[in-house]
Parts: sequence; structure tokens; C-alpha cells
Amino acid sequence: MPDETFADRLAALKDIVPPTYRKHLSNTVSTTSSWLSTTLNYGGKTLWVVSTSVLLLGVPWALAFAEEQQMAEMEREMKMQQSANEVSFGR
Repeated sequence: MPDETFADRLAALKDIVPPTYRKHLSNTVSTTSSWLSTTLNYGGKTLWVVSTSVLLLGVPWALAFAEEQQMAEMEREMKMQQSANEVSFGR
């Protein structure tokens, strides 16, 4: 029949599958869908908490660490200049 659509053919297959197997398959798909939805929901919430915590705690720590490194480098340069001045003045 050329006017028959794919959906019509799929609906006709319903009569081939026994009702008990259809119910079992429906329950399995429903359970899997529910489990997947719950997992993704909690995963998304967890990812949100972790990412905001990293931003709120990690960024200030990284800035403070970079500033500390910069200060240590400046101190090193000042000591090198002092030692170079001492050598050049012959102290």
C-alpha cells in the first residue's frame, strides 16, 4: 500500500509483540529514562556547585599566589642588584 506511512507500519507491529513483553519493555524504558534523568539532574547540580566553588575559592587563591611569586622575583632581583653594586664598588 503506497499511502502507508512509517508510523502506520510501526503501529501495526504492536499487534505482533505480546502484551506482557510490551509491558516489560515499557517498564524497562521508563525505569531507564527516569534513572538517566535523575542522574543528569544531580550531575548538573554537582557540576554547578563544583564550578562555582572553584571560581569563588580558586581565582582569589591563584591571584594571591601570582602576586606572591611576583614579590619573590622582585626580592631576588633586588638582592642581585645589591650584590652587583657591592662587587662593582669593591666592598
